[in-house]
Amino acid sequence: RVPVCRPGSGWACRRALSVPSRSRPDAAYRSRSLSRCPGRDPGAVHRERDEKNRALGRFSRCMDIRLIRRPHPNRMVRGSGITPTDPYLEWCWLPVVGPSTVALVRHVAELTAESGEARIPLNDLSRLLGLGAADVPSRNNKLVRTLARAEQFGLAFTSLGVPGAQVTFGIHGHVALVPARLLDRLPEVARQRHL
Repeated sequence: RVPVCRPGSGWACRRALSVPSRSRPDAAYRSRSLSRCPGRDPGAVHRERDEKNRALGRFSRCMDIRLIRRPHPNRMVRGSGITPTDPYLEWCWLPVVGPSTVALVRHVAELTAESGEARIPLNDLSRLLGLGAADVPSRNNKLVRTLARAEQFGLAFTSLGVPGAQVTFGIHGHVALVPARLLDRLPEVARQRHL
């Protein structure tokens, strides 16, 4: 039996519609059920699904990413850190963050070397890193995970997750050395380079 919701039923209405039917548990059935709920837009379920599948930020088709380079906010890192083009990045940071993140930092450093800022289509950046096309990246897209990983480990900063903000990915003029808590991830030959 198809559940019919009354106006103002709110949470109870959504809960009833979330229970799959034994006879017709397919997505089309759930869409028809939602369309019978008064005040509910039939296309809302599809828009909610598309919104969940979007990237962490404000990605859309064929958009450009703004790449920037800024001085590191930490004075100690500016004094004792390395540049984004230093071989230390491959030897010591790569075992921690992976090759795609290191390649991302390298390419952004080269693209922003002259003016400190550049723009590149999302698709081109993904292909440049060997991650394939990314017209509409989802939350699990390789490029999105690479951008987020670079920010997570302090190698870059992004505007991902900022509502209404243009997608920006930036690196610092200096990169911090691998912290002591992450040295266990490095092989012996990389630890020698760290010292």
